[in-house]
Amino acid sequence: MKKILLRVVLTGVTLFVLAVVGLILLTNQPAAPTPDFSAPRDRDEAWRQDVAFLRDEFLKVDRSFTEETSQKFLDILDNLYEQVPSHSDNEIVVAITRAAAASGNGHTRAYLMRNGNYLKWLPIRYYWFSDGLFVVRTTEDYSQTLGARVLAINGIAPEERMSRMRGAAMSSGGLIPQSYLF
Repeated sequence: MKKILLRVVLTGVTLFVLAVVGLILLTNQPAAPTPDFSAPRDRDEAWRQDVAFLRDEFLKVDRSFTEETSQKFLDILDNLYEQVPSHSDNEIVVAITRAAAASGNGHTRAYLMRNGNYLKWLPIRYYWFSDGLFVVRTTEDYSQTLGARVLAINGIAPEERMSRMRGAAMSSGGLIPQSYLF
């Protein structure tokens, strides 16, 4: 009986300590920075404000970057800042996403799809298996595609498209030409 009571007390104390530590961690998170820009004159200025804000503030609140990955993040954004006028919105979004992914941490990402903002979710989810790209989740409207192998995207095999995107990203500092995306 004493062993059971001791286990119950130890379990209760452990849960209490974990709850206190969790609350401390949650309340000690840095506050999300708030941008303070004047209204942009045009699309390019709006994107440059976003890129500058991301460059100046993101690393202050995301602790998953090393010195090396921080520099990669900054290099991608510096390159993007200069090239905003020559890139489509989609290319800019891809570059921002690549900058966030530079940390190598799967939990660090650009939330460009929150609240229906810039991008919309696709109704189909894909997964790369050893034998190809397959549909693994869909909405009811697309349920007939569940389990299907993707043979081509706009006439190009997924493996070829991925190879092109990797090559383009490596040679362009994170910017992928729109022709490789669609």
